[in-house]
Amino acid sequence: MDTELRIRRGVLHWQYEKLREVQEALERDPVDIGTIRKHAISNGGLVSNELRKKAWPKMLGVSVCDISPYEDAALSAHKDRAQVQLDVNRCHRRLPRDMSEEARADIQKQLVRVIVRLLARHRGIHYYQGFHDIVVTFLLVLGEDLTYLIMGQLITCHINDFLDADMTRTKSIIAYISPLLSLQCTELEEFITRSECAYYFTPLGPSVLTTSVSAGL
Repeated sequence: MDTELRIRRGVLHWQYEKLREVQEALERDPVDIGTIRKHAISNGGLVSNELRKKAWPKMLGVSVCDISPYEDAALSAHKDRAQVQLDVNRCHRRLPRDMSEEARADIQKQLVRVIVRLLARHRGIHYYQGFHDIVVTFLLVLGEDLTYLIMGQLITCHINDFLDADMTRTKSIIAYISPLLSLQCTELEEFITRSECAYYFTPLGPSVLTTSVSAGL
């Protein structure tokens, strides 16, 4: 099997087993979303960007057939475009080090476009610095159109609480971080408590959010 031979190259045994099981889950009819999710949140996530590109859209139920047209002129006039552009201009550290300047500039243009398209389409959400960090995680793997669709799903469900006009709902969620951390890593939680070091949170919610999206999936 060509796919099997290809994924065997350069991967450890546990990675190969994970890749094989996810590939099989994707080929089932209907797609076995439960198996894909199980592997997505386990150590190593989905292992390769090639597999993520197949799995992420299935996990969130999106298809390129759902893409709607947009007008650049309308995006340019959006009230938040200038702030989005400023944040995107500072996101060099989120891009691969070996990416050419031309490719970086192109990704940044796409990033601005995706974010402003989302803001224009979903008028109930509010832009916060840090949102672009989540969007670029998907953009580097999926490209502009699928990223737009996937983020459309995420902002209406998974991260909607962090996109309100104020921080009320975000603060209520933040209160769960310490007890959850204590359950997962008691030693770390106790160290933070003893050091009297405050947790760091982005305006979009806990800073662990971006990490979990990037590493966990």
